[in-house]
Amino acid sequence: MSHDIFGTRIIAAPMAGGTSTPDFVTAVHEAGGLGFLAAGYKTVAAMQADISSARAAGARFGMNVFVPDPAQQVPSGAVLAQLEEYRARLRPDARRYGVEVPPLRLDDDDHWHGKIDALRENPVELVSFAFGLPGTDVVRALQRAGSTVLATVTTVAEALEAAGQGVDALVVQHASAGGHSAAFQPYADRHDTDPHDAFRPGTTAELVTRVRSAVGLPLVAAGAVMDRAGLDAVLAAGAEAAQVGTAFLRTDESGARQLHKDALGSPVSRKPG
Repeated sequence: MSHDIFGTRIIAAPMAGGTSTPDFVTAVHEAGGLGFLAAGYKTVAAMQADISSARAAGARFGMNVFVPDPAQQVPSGAVLAQLEEYRARLRPDARRYGVEVPPLRLDDDDHWHGKIDALRENPVELVSFAFGLPGTDVVRALQRAGSTVLATVTTVAEALEAAGQGVDALVVQHASAGGHSAAFQPYADRHDTDPHDAFRPGTTAELVTRVRSAVGLPLVAAGAVMDRAGLDAVLAAGAEAAQVGTAFLRTDESGARQLHKDALGSPVSRKPG
């Protein structure tokens, strides 16, 4: 597969929770970039509605899907006890704000099977995954449907595992990324595979360099790319493009709450300490 599968050096990160709206990815497309919608925390119907809206606007886009962790859906008694203890510690803060701490929900797979079935039946150009790997069968099914499949990785070990599942490209996420860490291998496993890789300090460009030396797939760099210098650094390290999130949060088309946008622009929020 050609490494020039993105057609741009700028990819708007999929930001779940309402930020990456169809209007947002359309604006990115019109500016010459590539936007990703976010299926996370949404129903299958809501995901499909976003796809329909972006298509109606003529935007080129991808869809990001969260991979559930089966181990977390059936936790041990010890883990359950830890979770309940954490809930108890939250109650004083909850009372202060007049809210209730919700009960544990252990059966939420974020509509995983429904979303994969929908993307097979109504494929989009690119599908990316975060917080885990979808499995070889899912990768192949989406590729047969016509989608290019990307996996988000945070270490060389994760990159090698993803490549083994046959994905088409990797999103290489450094710890400096503004959103959640997409790490999915347990620390012990990552440490055993590469004792110098897990939680290793450095820059996004340095992580891209290490992953580039291990796999031959097209790479998208993610993490603290906020300007031209950051973009140039990851491209020089071997990335095909950069995935940008925080830098776009305050745009008019972003679905982030105004309070969030204002906080990012506030000089108070940038004070050290």
